[in-house]
Amino acid sequence: MTCHGANGEGNTLLIPKNCRFKRLVCERQLHNFKNGIGVHQKDIYGQQMRPMAMALASDQAIRM
Repeated sequence: MTCHGANGEGNTLLIPKNCRFKRLVCERQLHNFKNGIGVHQKDIYGQQMRPMAMALASDQAIRM
């Protein structure tokens, strides 16, 4: 949670709050990032999220 902060508050200039999303939406998006689904080549921030999601070793880690 380095970019978004420990509480998901984000950096108001660059990083969106991730706590505004429903838990299931966040889980689905992390699965998508991990599997390379739905990330456009020109989506700089999405490209940055993929290695972060890949570092989550299991589905259980994503659900935490």
